[in-house]
Amino acid sequence: QESIDPAVSNLENYILNIGEGIFKGDVNKFGINRNAALRYVDACEAYALVYPEGEKTASFLFRAAEIAKSIQTYPKVLSLYDWIIERYPNYEKTPTTYFLKGFVLENDLQNNEKAKEVYDAFIQKFPTHELRDDVEFLLEHLGKSDEEIRKIIESKQGTTPEN
Repeated sequence: QESIDPAVSNLENYILNIGEGIFKGDVNKFGINRNAALRYVDACEAYALVYPEGEKTASFLFRAAEIAKSIQTYPKVLSLYDWIIERYPNYEKTPTTYFLKGFVLENDLQNNEKAKEVYDAFIQKFPTHELRDDVEFLLEHLGKSDEEIRKIIESKQGTTPEN
């Protein structure tokens, strides 16, 4: 059995410790400590640079993207998603990464054109993935308001809103 290099183990523990601080101390209205969140994202990126082939590298990048999204640093979120997509195509959460990237582009950045590109790439690369139906729904309703989508769903269900 291969042992883990103590430096890697210590770095992983360091990142986990920083991660614990994200929800402590000086938190915003969402319960996030922005400074700790930024340190966590930086630490995950540093880990990925030092150990690009590490067993936990892709998952650290994925969690860093989730944290970056929680503090609304969208350029960082997109760069982390791209890092995963480009460097870790076989990571179990790469399909989810495509989905989330499209969702951020559409909903947080209102870039429907780029979102469509990402959703189309998802369907091409992962035609049998469990999120395919969700991606197709998002593509079909790209650019529509929540109210428009609600009306479409209700009309398909044969229901009308109750007053």
